[in-house]
Amino acid sequence: MNQYKNLGKSFLIYVLSLFLITLFLNLFYYLNLLSDFWLSILSLLFPLLTLFILSFLLGKKTTKHGFLEGLKLGGSVLFFHFLLYVLGFNGTLSFKLLIYDFIFLLTSLLGSMIGINKKA
Repeated sequence: MNQYKNLGKSFLIYVLSLFLITLFLNLFYYLNLLSDFWLSILSLLFPLLTLFILSFLLGKKTTKHGFLEGLKLGGSVLFFHFLLYVLGFNGTLSFKLLIYDFIFLLTSLLGSMIGINKKA
């Protein structure tokens, strides 16, 4: 039960940080503090970094099979992104979006595997 609690906390922190990052990046873009190039790079980099850190911490909290914890967190993030794509934006899945989500899944797996190996 404790592992689902940790997973739920990590997912909630990811969603809230994604919302705040998007809010601040859009604010900086509208104030002409960011160009289109930097907005596209930072909008990919910050969620990946957040997911890596959260899966790293989740991997440190688990006792064994860190890749499974990363797979759970990555799978929940993939499901959340899928709901946003299909239900939120009335769009369809493209090859570019599948690669984007696959990068998120790999980042989550890598972070949790490194986290379980860096356990004190």
